[in-house]
Amino acid sequence: MSGKASQRCWIVDRGHPSPLLLTPHGTPGLPLGLGELGLGSAEVTTHPLRTGEVILLYTDGVSEARNAGGDFYPVLDRLTAHFGDGHRALDPETLVSFIRADTDKWSTGGKDDRAVIALTLT
Repeated sequence: MSGKASQRCWIVDRGHPSPLLLTPHGTPGLPLGLGELGLGSAEVTTHPLRTGEVILLYTDGVSEARNAGGDFYPVLDRLTAHFGDGHRALDPETLVSFIRADTDKWSTGGKDDRAVIALTLT
């Protein structure tokens, strides 16, 4: 992350699920840009980040966790169901703790590696 003056986040994506931008304004942002796959140069995307917004990054071990019916874990749907449409007043620790516990409850089979990172401006 850059300094507060520019309030931007640079993301280099190498094939993991796209990060989510969660806003306190009642509307979750779309997944942030996708980078190129493979050994070539990576795509770097720049996104504005305002105070109160959280960027949520997670590996496919989260989004591909399956329940007893074989359904993939729907990250944004589960966040909305638990925290509400606006994801208001979320702190990174709360988000990471929720996803960790919720994917454990959701998942019935073997565990893929799961990593979750939540970033915000302070």
